[in-house]
Amino acid sequence: VLDSLALAVETPAGVVLVSGDFKIDARAPEEERTDLEALSAWGDRGVLALLSDSTNVEERGSTGAEDDLLPAFQEVFERTRGKVMVSCFATSIPRIQRVADLARRVGRRVGFVGRRMADNTEVALELGALRIPASDLLSVGEVAQHPPDRLCLFVAGSQGEPLSALSMVSVDEHRDVSAGPGDTVVLSARAIPGNERAVSRLMGNLFRRGCDVVHPGVARVHVSGHGSQDDLVELLARVRPRYLIPVHGEYRMLAQHARLAARAGMPADRVLVAEDGEVIELSFAGARKVDRVAAGRILLDRSGTEGLEEVVVRDRRHLSAEGIVVPVVVLDKQTGRLESAPEIVTRGFVDADERGTELLLDAGRLVAEAVASRPEEERHDPALTRERLRQELRRFFRQRTQRRPMVIPVVMEV
Repeated sequence: VLDSLALAVETPAGVVLVSGDFKIDARAPEEERTDLEALSAWGDRGVLALLSDSTNVEERGSTGAEDDLLPAFQEVFERTRGKVMVSCFATSIPRIQRVADLARRVGRRVGFVGRRMADNTEVALELGALRIPASDLLSVGEVAQHPPDRLCLFVAGSQGEPLSALSMVSVDEHRDVSAGPGDTVVLSARAIPGNERAVSRLMGNLFRRGCDVVHPGVARVHVSGHGSQDDLVELLARVRPRYLIPVHGEYRMLAQHARLAARAGMPADRVLVAEDGEVIELSFAGARKVDRVAAGRILLDRSGTEGLEEVVVRDRRHLSAEGIVVPVVVLDKQTGRLESAPEIVTRGFVDADERGTELLLDAGRLVAEAVASRPEEERHDPALTRERLRQELRRFFRQRTQRRPMVIPVVMEV
């Protein structure tokens, strides 16, 4: 990320240096390189504590350079008959610059699709951080009128975010951009932990459109922005802090960072591995853990000031994205048989058109069959019946619609 900064916080007890996201790329242009001399200068002055990024601590060596990606992108441009769509983080301006330069050399004009991608690149162009001739730029509205084999589009949504530009393209619902046979989509970003299913679904939808998808699992189209082991050790050697506090990573990464520092000569009692909420006191005497406080997101709604449980927010997100289906069945308490035809109630899931009506009729028939085919031990246990209906309907809707609505069966006995 251009203009990334480390923070040096001067306190009465000493300097606390926060690395932020960084990597050491000696081959990068001067304006993109980490200022190692400045870090050494802070080390000479004396640093009480270094808070250092731990994201890539499990990767050996140094993190690759942006220039290492050029051969893979060159190959994509050479073999793609249609448009090339590149999806990366909108803050990856150096990568966008390199790919745009390649596109220009092969005669492709450049466009930016998606609000965040358009906003970031507009600012970068205004500041001169991104240099693309105006004659090479296309607006989103001009894309459809331009030959596909002369297009290179940077599209927001590499993490499969709902309603992002690339997600809309993948289901053929974007107003200006489509994907189809002959096109190639390059996912130039690693799936952030937790987004794997969304990214997998995105790729599946793109393949359904008939285009090719190139991702970090099949070609070198992404390199991390976080320092690997050699980079972390070099930062430690230049800053020479009294204390190291590994940050930005899962607990195993923080622990691995502590072990890496020990191998580099840092005394074990000078490394503090802390979890969210642990309070570290820095003083003239040194650094130590002294307390634990509530930490993390506190989610509020209009009902009051008490925090919401994460499960409540998760359910609300699920409902907003996929809708809800409530199958209602009335059973004879003695026989366990249906007293009337099942009713399927939905909200936010399907339209009230012929297609939606047919889907719900089929779902009702499935519910009736599931109730009739229950083994004897389930016939008098409403909880087991509810779970059976939930599983059957979730499977049915996933197969028919590729969606996962929240299914809440209602089973009444009379």
